[in-house]
Amino acid sequence: MNQNIKPYIEHVKGDTGCIVTGYARIPLVYLNSRDVILLDSGLSRDGDGIVQLLKQERLCVRAVLTTHGHPDHIGNHGLLRSAFDCELYMSPYVATICSDPVNRLVGSPTFETYLELKAHYPALFPDELINWRDDSITVEGITFQILQLPGHAPEQMGFVTPDGVAYLSDAVLTEPVLRALRLTFCSCIMPDLAAKEQIAEMKYDRYILAHNGVCDEIRDLALQNRDSMLQKITMVERLLSKAQTMETLVRSVLIETENDLSSLRKIRGTHHNVSAIVSYLMDTGRVKKDINDGLIQYVSLTKG
Repeated sequence: MNQNIKPYIEHVKGDTGCIVTGYARIPLVYLNSRDVILLDSGLSRDGDGIVQLLKQERLCVRAVLTTHGHPDHIGNHGLLRSAFDCELYMSPYVATICSDPVNRLVGSPTFETYLELKAHYPALFPDELINWRDDSITVEGITFQILQLPGHAPEQMGFVTPDGVAYLSDAVLTEPVLRALRLTFCSCIMPDLAAKEQIAEMKYDRYILAHNGVCDEIRDLALQNRDSMLQKITMVERLLSKAQTMETLVRSVLIETENDLSSLRKIRGTHHNVSAIVSYLMDTGRVKKDINDGLIQYVSLTKG
């Protein structure tokens, strides 16, 4: 995808549209000719362009609903609040990790020290909490259906607008993105697979995918995403035919996927994803964990 385009607004259906950046589609719902609600806020690097676009279109953001706490979905929450005095809505988990960088230390896939996190994530507090297990939420008089889609991230949600447009956040990726990924980013495999199965059975008018598309049908793409994840799981299981530590397994996966062995970002991201897959393989009784001379090792229990 072209990551250097100038943001613009794309109509989706009725009062639902989205801001298109080079990296994402950020849904917006018109309350009237001037006021809008955003679903997520995009990467911080796109923030100035997003604010400029909204002001150019004479639009005022009244609220931002948050699907999950990854930086490409909350990167401009603070900027939008400053520019439009809008209210921020988050789940309890996202509110917790946003309130203090120290809360991000556990499970951060990119940064590993407190000062790194503090530099990239200033404290951010929501105006309202979303009970992500509720069926719906009403904001500024508009009711959105809530979709529970955890797995990719804790307490990940999707939202369905009054126009019947489902925003699936990162639960399903477009075909070009799926093809480009060497390893799908995921925090917990079991609920992620369940979410993809759930999405395959959905019947809405249109679907917005955060990275980076709009489609009328979702079943085939959701199942393609599921199958891609299952292929990655099979790859890791095969690599564990011989016992490995997590560090050696991550290196094996980087080599298998022809990834960059010198990139700290790639190594840390792969470590996060491989750890999730190994956890799933242990949950399903296909991999066991042993201790050998002070080292934790993992090995496949699959015969043949």
